[in-house]
Amino acid sequence: MTKMYLLEVYVIDHENMGLESIKDEIENGSKYINPNVMAAGEADIGEWEDDHILNKSATPVSVYRKYFEKN
Repeated sequence: MTKMYLLEVYVIDHENMGLESIKDEIENGSKYINPNVMAAGEADIGEWEDDHILNKSATPVSVYRKYFEKN
């Protein structure tokens, strides 16, 4: 069984970097921001396969959220 985690992150933008820059910092490693995880959850997403719906870049966020509605 594969797990997926939902992290609620708050970032204060002291450097006036803007939303897109902060998202990039979080996704690619950061030396300029200090994000705080304020809440977290996990969901079972079934067996992982290459054709899994979550393995597609065009999968809408609503599909991801459905996995957490069960919890």
